[in-house]
Amino acid sequence: MTRQQEIKVTIVDETDLSLGELCGLLRVQVETIVEMVDESIVTPVAATEGRWRFRGSDLARLRRAVRLQQDLGLNLPGVAVALDLMDEVAALRAQLTLSMRRLDAD
Repeated sequence: MTRQQEIKVTIVDETDLSLGELCGLLRVQVETIVEMVDESIVTPVAATEGRWRFRGSDLARLRRAVRLQQDLGLNLPGVAVALDLMDEVAALRAQLTLSMRRLDAD
């Protein structure tokens, strides 16, 4: 991860979004987000006075989820599996990059 990516992740993660804000940004109905929460695609970080709050990184994950549904026609369980696999691939690539850098340094 580059320094610029780290900064973007930090800014995104520190963002606090309401359910309504997510729906507006993603142009989806509340029910869509509720179903994705039920499927554990995202988890609200807080519920104050019965209102969910989400991290900015949830926006990116939900955006990918919506695209997987719309572009590939995946159902929610399929979206959840696809997102988990995408996360795992990203983590493995990061580990590989780190390992390669260590080998190059030696």
